[in-house]
Amino acid sequence: MNNFTIDGSVYAYPFKDDKLNVDNLYKYCKVIRDLHDIVIEKQPRSKKYFLFNRDILSILKNDELNLLNKDISSFTQFTKDNPSMPFSLKEAQELLNEIINRLLPSEKKMKIIDDNEISDEEKGSLNKHIIFEDWFDIENVIFVSSHEPKIPDEILLNIQNKELRKNLRKNLAIIAILNKYVYKNSETHTIVLGNDNNIEFLPVTAEFDVKMKKGSFVDKNGNEQQFIKKIKNIPLKNQSLLEQKVDVSSIESLVHDSYLYNDWEEAFFSAQTDFNENLAFGEKCKIGIEQYLKKIENERVNYESNELKIIDKWLEEFPDTLYENLKALKNFISKIDLNITKDISQGERYHCRNTCIFYNACGSYIRFFGVDCVDELPFHKGIPNSKGECLEKEEINKIKEDRTKLNSEGGDSEYWLHLRPKTINNDSSLSFLTFRIHFRRMATKKLEIGWIGNHLYLPKKFRIRQLSLNNFNHYINKGESK
Repeated sequence: MNNFTIDGSVYAYPFKDDKLNVDNLYKYCKVIRDLHDIVIEKQPRSKKYFLFNRDILSILKNDELNLLNKDISSFTQFTKDNPSMPFSLKEAQELLNEIINRLLPSEKKMKIIDDNEISDEEKGSLNKHIIFEDWFDIENVIFVSSHEPKIPDEILLNIQNKELRKNLRKNLAIIAILNKYVYKNSETHTIVLGNDNNIEFLPVTAEFDVKMKKGSFVDKNGNEQQFIKKIKNIPLKNQSLLEQKVDVSSIESLVHDSYLYNDWEEAFFSAQTDFNENLAFGEKCKIGIEQYLKKIENERVNYESNELKIIDKWLEEFPDTLYENLKALKNFISKIDLNITKDISQGERYHCRNTCIFYNACGSYIRFFGVDCVDELPFHKGIPNSKGECLEKEEINKIKEDRTKLNSEGGDSEYWLHLRPKTINNDSSLSFLTFRIHFRRMATKKLEIGWIGNHLYLPKKFRIRQLSLNNFNHYINKGESK
């Protein structure tokens, strides 16, 4: 799966009010509409999009950059003089406002759903999925004086604000270290700049320290413990890059990008062929997909209007989503060094928390390829939770049985780790759209996919639990949640 990080210079207000012209205003309004399509309206599952929190805050704090603070009444005459404008600055303002509100949430509560999933409908905000710092846990970079990345004049001409230029240098450096240490290429993660530049890539040369996000948890004695997030094998001090390549794209090119596959069988066959060196497929994978799509086909006749649009949109993007999630697993297992060089210290944590047998070997790298990966909760494997609650043996056996599938060698294997390409609240009438890919580690450079299809069995009694945000973090950091 390809990742795209959209730089703040793309959606910052670019004009001096006395230098407006209809063509440039039209282009800017279209950029905002395209950004809204990607982040809010379409939310494509076959690609992963990010925005930097630092960019959003820089724009909100600067009246010159912030479209939301513009008195659009002053543009009334300008709009009247240019009736050919297909949409207004007011519309762009409303769309940008929706994006910002969704990415900077004020909710105090979350719903814990199924295997600790925050559903698309219920999460209410996209920050954990779209904000770069929240997904990668990289908070900042601190450059050695006079060793920041150089930016071509062609780009600088379109970014007059010093704060946005400063942010861009940081954004480039962060993506560059991911390209160097995680992806081992420049194609997996691309930076998105304005539509008006023709630069295809930027060579990043810089020296800096990396600042990771901090977290905390409450230990068994009730004491709060602090820790620093960690990325496996990436030095945080004295980082040095020499012409590390970062590819450049534009919003316009992403919006007009079409689907590669129209048929799921073609996508699945291509994945089996393209990724056979690193992925094996159990006997139940194709059967699971067929059952999943048959269920959607049977349910589809019961819906109309908005819900039908959601179903049809998902069916349209399903083949590419299937292929790209499998590609992400292939890219991960082929690039990552799964040898455990040293355990992390008491004051450090990888993103995924220590509840997965893959934890120290993977080091959360799998998420960096754009996919949402989790293990099943210990609770669902028969381990009591912090309240002393425990599932009945019959339920534990049902859970295990549903995750035991016929493997590629003709025997049975358990598949607990899984990707979550699509999640719908179990209480929703569209919960049948929830889609999972279960896998296990087969060899050093090989994963085996055991199930592709609907959500596997979990007892409904424990699927939904309303928690305060503090309690939610408490459960996560005690290792009872993923």
